Amino acid sequence: MSKWIWRFGEFEIWHNLLVHTRRQAYGFPEPPIWKVHMPDPVVRFVKETETEGGKIRISDILYPGVAVTVNSIMRNFQSEVRGCTLYVDDDDEVTIGPY
Repeated sequence: MSKWIWRFGEFEIWHNLLVHTRRQAYGFPEPPIWKVHMPDPVVRFVKETETEGGKIRISDILYPGVAVTVNSIMRNFQSEVRGCTLYVDDDDEVTIGPY
């Protein structure tokens, strides 16, 4: 049995957010001039994977807000990343490399 993951009224808030953040004027994004609320998350999706060699290959999209841990070194991604390899470099930082 599936569980409803939206709180009451947040489905409407989400669609309002989608509509009002896509406004354009003269071909450029136009931010709303009123306060836009974000729905509260009810469910947190987590995927843990064990790899050998300490590299992660992203063939499609790594979405913003994802935290990646490679060899116990964590990095939070604030922007979308496509088609890349994540690994730990000599400075002990998770680095983005070519796919």
